[in-house]
Amino acid sequence: MAHEADASTLLECCLHRWARSEPGREALLDADRRLTYAEVAEECRAFARQLSGEGIVKGDRVAVLGYSRIECLIALLAITSIGAIYVGMNPKYTRRELDHVLQDSQPRLLFLMTQLENAPSIPSLMTQLPETKVVTLWDDDAERPSWTALSAWLKQFRSAEEPEAQVGREDPGVIIYTSGSTGIPKGALIPHRALVHAADLSTQGMWGGVPKTIVDYPINHVAWVVETCLAALFAGGTLYFRERFDPRETLRLVEREKLNSLLLISSMLIACTRTSEFEELDLSSVDRLLFVAPIDSNILERMSEKLDATLVTGLGMTETAGGYTFTDADADLETLVNTVGKAHESVEVKIVDAAGRELDAGSPGEILVRGRSVFLGYLNRPDATREVLGEDGFLRTGDIAFKREDGNIQVVGRSKEMFKSGGYNVYPTEVEAVISEHPHIAMTAVVPVPDETWGEVGVAFVVPHSGAEVPNEEELKRFGQERLANYKVPKRFVVRPRLPVLPNGKVDRTSLRSDAAGEGKQTGPSVADPV
Repeated sequence: MAHEADASTLLECCLHRWARSEPGREALLDADRRLTYAEVAEECRAFARQLSGEGIVKGDRVAVLGYSRIECLIALLAITSIGAIYVGMNPKYTRRELDHVLQDSQPRLLFLMTQLENAPSIPSLMTQLPETKVVTLWDDDAERPSWTALSAWLKQFRSAEEPEAQVGREDPGVIIYTSGSTGIPKGALIPHRALVHAADLSTQGMWGGVPKTIVDYPINHVAWVVETCLAALFAGGTLYFRERFDPRETLRLVEREKLNSLLLISSMLIACTRTSEFEELDLSSVDRLLFVAPIDSNILERMSEKLDATLVTGLGMTETAGGYTFTDADADLETLVNTVGKAHESVEVKIVDAAGRELDAGSPGEILVRGRSVFLGYLNRPDATREVLGEDGFLRTGDIAFKREDGNIQVVGRSKEMFKSGGYNVYPTEVEAVISEHPHIAMTAVVPVPDETWGEVGVAFVVPHSGAEVPNEEELKRFGQERLANYKVPKRFVVRPRLPVLPNGKVDRTSLRSDAAGEGKQTGPSVADPV
């Protein structure tokens, strides 16, 4: 079970204990480097000395914008080791999203990969944060005179003493931004207590051993921070870093590096099964396949036939620092396809009705969760925090589900219209607010429809202004892509003269969902970069 130590809890549980007991064990790999636990520990200490030399202290925010790289995890471990707070930023963020995260989190330092598509937005955005220093990751030539290259930055305080920060269990270690039902992304404050406990849960419920796996999720995603990186280190495992997902290269790495575990969202899993490598390569080293529902039973059965591996799925969210339910290791195909398993014994889970009364098996209601992995609240958003986190410590997840007679939980929907596309939460209100900014659009409603590649995708119903020229679908997609991360952009746009409403005047989303399903055009798979 999770350790209870106060000082340097995260670093001790996920790094130092292995650096002491098995210093030569491989920890972090990529195409150019193979670092042992002892080497990672030393790099973290050097990074922490630089942070302390810069004046970064407990509670300060430090942002990182880049692809999945070894340096990003070392930054996270070093930042949290001195009591500062890591803020991961997605390379797919638009200028609008970058601006919001930077203004909301107010980082003292920003580590930036200058070759990202959204990097050109940074100079003008940083004029609003004159006290924030920029360090360019991996590039020896800084883009601007006021920026410092990482190689030079790491030399500035080389002789400084290693900082001694007293990090408490309730101190926030990570801020993960998740889209909000109000249209404004919220920064979830994840404390050290939750990071360690969730890493332990993932080790037990997901990995089930010592994983050697690939890590290619975005660095701001809970799947990268906790369920892959911290969980693998907690178990003494090995991580192979790639900047982004590529199904062919994933399978090649399995054969070449003898990876024993994979964590794939449904779109990744589907992409892998569609490659020639899936049939031709030796994937026998994989003994654990972790997938994120929903998934078609035929795809899962095909994967099961190819791999002699234990299949596991579960349910989690950013606010619980990852998974809190998991299927049993011997779960059959029906259970894997239709449920998210059972709550871990260390987590309290109950299903309640609108009045908060706990429901019997078979009756659907909202899932509430209480435990050590639950977050502290949202940065700068006390009202939003009170909406989901009760005084009794139970978190309202927004997931609607029921408990089956066999004890497994079956999710039937999500409150407040949120849906998941390619493993990401998408809130229609946020998307609608952006699409409605188009000068010819008067009103927008976004609803999800099932999709065999992404799980769910958005369909936008748009009402043009009276007398306005009706924009075509490609124009509306481009408009959305310029302002939203790609997983939030609706895959279809349907023009309507008006939207159906309920007697209370609200948009009839049930009717629109039915209409969207009836439109029935299957979105073409684009599996090169699903995350």
